[in-house]
Amino acid sequence: MIKYSILTNSNDDLYIDYNFLPIRLSVHNPKIVPKKQAILQVCDRVLWKRPKDLFRSNNYVLFEAINPHIVHQGGLADCYYLSCVTSLSKWPGRIRKLFNEETKSSTGCYIMYGYINGIKRTFIIDDYLLLDPQTKSAAFVQPNNKELWVLLLEKLWAKINGSFTNIEYGEEIESLSFLTGAPIDCYMHNNFSGKYEELWNRILTADKNQYVLAGSTKQTPHEDTYKKIGLASFHVYSILQAVSFTDHNGKEIKLLVMRDPWHMTDWKGEYSKCANLKNELRIRDSYYADPHCFTMTFNDYLKYFKETTICYYDDSYLHSGIELDMCDFASTSFELTKPFNGYLMLNQYNPRIFRLKIPSYNYVPVFIIIGKVMGDNTIKYVTSMMLKEQTTYIKVTLSPGKYVTFSGTDCDIPYPSLYGVTFYGDISFTLNPVVWDWRVLINIVTDYVEKNREKWKKLAEGLYHYAEMSFELGFGISLIKYEQTEGKICYKENMKCIGLKRVYPRIKGELKIYLEKGGTLISIYLFSSTKNYSYNYQYKFTYL
Repeated sequence: MIKYSILTNSNDDLYIDYNFLPIRLSVHNPKIVPKKQAILQVCDRVLWKRPKDLFRSNNYVLFEAINPHIVHQGGLADCYYLSCVTSLSKWPGRIRKLFNEETKSSTGCYIMYGYINGIKRTFIIDDYLLLDPQTKSAAFVQPNNKELWVLLLEKLWAKINGSFTNIEYGEEIESLSFLTGAPIDCYMHNNFSGKYEELWNRILTADKNQYVLAGSTKQTPHEDTYKKIGLASFHVYSILQAVSFTDHNGKEIKLLVMRDPWHMTDWKGEYSKCANLKNELRIRDSYYADPHCFTMTFNDYLKYFKETTICYYDDSYLHSGIELDMCDFASTSFELTKPFNGYLMLNQYNPRIFRLKIPSYNYVPVFIIIGKVMGDNTIKYVTSMMLKEQTTYIKVTLSPGKYVTFSGTDCDIPYPSLYGVTFYGDISFTLNPVVWDWRVLINIVTDYVEKNREKWKKLAEGLYHYAEMSFELGFGISLIKYEQTEGKICYKENMKCIGLKRVYPRIKGELKIYLEKGGTLISIYLFSSTKNYSYNYQYKFTYL
């Protein structure tokens, strides 16, 4: 083991993280070009210090108070991450679950947890922290008194992504995916035009169910407009509570209790200070005491904010997952002895993780199909979906029994990469890799087609065609079935696809097949694009 003293000229043998060394490169990698050059001035002067040197005292703690009022963003533009930490800290137990230690470490070593690809990971970091000698305080996120947990969470996120400047600017979805491993929805407000009551009800339900909420303001070239009303543009805020009351005119007023992790907001809108309505609204007393919390009407929220993020964190839910190689199709099996209620999730790496090593990394479409093995050994279609970005989910309810999954992508990927299949629900179980079997998959897909028989198109007497290609289904399917009891046909099909690729049968160009006495041809297509696709098929057949 390399001694700590080799790097520090000290005899102290406290733990040092050799995967994220206390050096300049961990603060800023020159390959990253910051959007605002001012951050480089801070990076050039910061010093790595142990907590006792940062706080100029050995009287520091890991946890003292865990609540939304602790988080104070510094000069680093990581509001998308710290606002989610703020929202999550409404429930102290959720923050504690990210740490193995309950008190400060005497060895300078902390074991922490997070989720990548929906799979729980264990990370080890040291307690080296960044001091800004100019301000004589922490360089980026600011501690509450002499408390470590927020500082360590920011450092962990920097380690995973290669440097502190590489965690600037991002989306709430990547932060909450890492912190919780739970399903997430990002609602763009312009998609609710004329249906804003639906969005309000979703926020209200999320608050009631103790889900994690955040909202981001619009990006505008007229930043002064936002400053005049006390907001920051292109900024992420925590949503801590949703409440409503009836005013003296009998009108319902919808309010959101929000918090700025940056401590730069002085919202001046209507009902921004509701101390006189505290009893009616039942807003927590601590929110009134925090100068960085404010209330905003839902109408103003729609006016100035572009997006609401909801993370469906459930303290009683468990993760059951497996990571699979994108370079090949994969199949798994699992068995349930009890009913499962929860979510099926697909996840892939966020490009930020590979920004320094694989600049060309991007999302690819990943599909999954689930089938259930029945008592007569037939396999029935259960559900399917496709992943287009970092994470997606569907709600599922599964009865006891044996199941099989088929998943993967047919995109050519010039670098090694993985994706995760995760079940998040009321019970846990094990997903076991099994050999891919096209016959089993065809049986599942055939069952799906049979369930949609009313959509079949009659091409001729006894000859039927069915085609469905959609992101919602997760894959494409084409059926040709000859139901005459006698006779024979030669069927030729030429499918022209953009953003789609036929993977079964693997025949390039024109497809030619002879069908007789109830013969069936199933073709399976996978998406090669996450954005657009189109298809047009031409066919002809001849009776023989």
